[in-house]
Amino acid sequence: MLIPIWGILFFLISDILIRFRNKEMLYDREELMAKRSKKEFLVRPDYNQYVNLVPLEEALILADPHEKRKLLLDILKKNMDGYVSYIKMAIEDKDSETSHYAASTLMELTRKHMLILQSMALEYEKNQDDLQFALSYANSLKQYADSGILEEKDRKKYLNQYIQVIEKNISKDENQISEHIYIDFIEALIDTENYSNIEKWCKKYKKLYSRSEKPYICFLKYYYLTGQTRKFFNVLKKLKNSTVPISKDTLSIIRFWMEEQDKC
Repeated sequence: MLIPIWGILFFLISDILIRFRNKEMLYDREELMAKRSKKEFLVRPDYNQYVNLVPLEEALILADPHEKRKLLLDILKKNMDGYVSYIKMAIEDKDSETSHYAASTLMELTRKHMLILQSMALEYEKNQDDLQFALSYANSLKQYADSGILEEKDRKKYLNQYIQVIEKNISKDENQISEHIYIDFIEALIDTENYSNIEKWCKKYKKLYSRSEKPYICFLKYYYLTGQTRKFFNVLKKLKNSTVPISKDTLSIIRFWMEEQDKC
């Protein structure tokens, strides 16, 4: 009989006591918003940083000469290797100072690569039995060839040097030759149209990494470029029926070419 009365009173009294005891835990919404605004003001993001995220290609086309020069100077302070195509674009700019900055940047990048390669070449000549150093030297040659700095003739020259170093060292200790080295090496052979050796190295690669799909892809690329249709579809069939793990991209390649074969 007393619950309807004392129950309500108990609820009200307990609520008042909780509010009184935990008053410091309550928050004022307006005060909280004011603090948040103050914090956002104090840690306001660097506007210039976000402005500089404009694609370099657009900046070089649209920006005024002063901004272009500043952009190129900023590139000089960073890793320049990733900006070679934009630097080359800036060389053709109508603004003579921008063009000069770009040419200087490209010369500096070329000088950096050449100093590294000259130093490594001397060390390599002294000790050609050091497999790890030979692979490191070969990697530097390939990086320079792939940098975008060189004209096609010079690019092929450094790729051929890379091929020579790898070919000389790849058989010394096959257990130390990673799969990506085989892939890069075969890609370089294809790029330089050194077709006479590609099949041999694809076979060695496949023998060493028999559980990988990548040797099959190398075979397919080689047979496709040289127009060896029968061998191409034989490899495709072997890959399809093999037990090696197949990625989604490779599965798409198999399906596409199997459908093309059915059309013929």
